[in-house]
Amino acid sequence: MSPPVGEVLGGMTQGGTIHRFVPTGGDPDPLQSLREEIEGRLNSSWRDVRLRLLPSESEHGSLMGIGLKCVRLYNELNYRRGRHSSKGELTRDKMYEIDRKYYYKHNDVPGVNAQAIIQKNDKAWKSFFELLKLEKRGRLPPYTKKVSPPGYWKDRFTGRKEIHIFIRNDRYHLEPIDENRGYLVLEDFGLKIRYAGRISGKVGREDLK
Repeated sequence: MSPPVGEVLGGMTQGGTIHRFVPTGGDPDPLQSLREEIEGRLNSSWRDVRLRLLPSESEHGSLMGIGLKCVRLYNELNYRRGRHSSKGELTRDKMYEIDRKYYYKHNDVPGVNAQAIIQKNDKAWKSFFELLKLEKRGRLPPYTKKVSPPGYWKDRFTGRKEIHIFIRNDRYHLEPIDENRGYLVLEDFGLKIRYAGRISGKVGREDLK
């Protein structure tokens, strides 16, 4: 039986970085960093690119193994931060301490990939705190009914883990065969996987699901 088809989403952030919200004194607008990120995307040539991965059975097994390690790192970060947050102890210094601890604990995940996952979780918690500030001021966006801490990478109904693999943009490349197909090369994992789909614009950080 053929392994499930995967998807890759690229171009999420320019240069593979994640924008951070950094107060600069006074009473900053909690949504300023989000506005700047959206404006930057609209004014740039970066695009979200969705490709259909066509892995062999062995490649699919390798991707699942890598993905489970990434999910474990993200969920452990979330659990630890949630514990400290519930006690009012999740300061910036504590977040940095947790980042360092789990970066070195999960040394079976290549460093550049572990860094991308930690940044992803870091961004989720910063967004949570920004929304809490808006809630206190009565300025929540109309589509936000309830402010909740970041969730785990798992299906809310089945409890099954949601597999994600984050690859920094300088740690993979595409080898097109023609305008509709080619190979995705994951340098740190020694994988070269067939894909189908058309690429338009530049590609940034990669999110495999």
